[in-house]
Amino acid sequence: KDLSKGQVMLDEFKLSYEYRNILKAPLTAVEIKKLAEKAGVSVLELLNLRSKNFKDLGISPHDLSEDKGVELLQEHPKAMFRPLLEDSR
Repeated sequence: KDLSKGQVMLDEFKLSYEYRNILKAPLTAVEIKKLAEKAGVSVLELLNLRSKNFKDLGISPHDLSEDKGVELLQEHPKAMFRPLLEDSR
């Protein structure tokens, strides 16, 4: 498999990590909320508003609540900023 730049960097620094392809194993609503909380941002800030994937949905970010943002990220994980790195703390 092709390694992302992030994976190559982690490997170079000999940092252990667990890779998860969120396209094949989407995040749960609880995981999305926890990621946003850990990052100190709202769920809506996890959305990549400039991505083709988000733009193709034809949704205005102003029309989204946090709960709708969670649903959108579950259904359309490509609309999320990626890669995401989470430490074990």
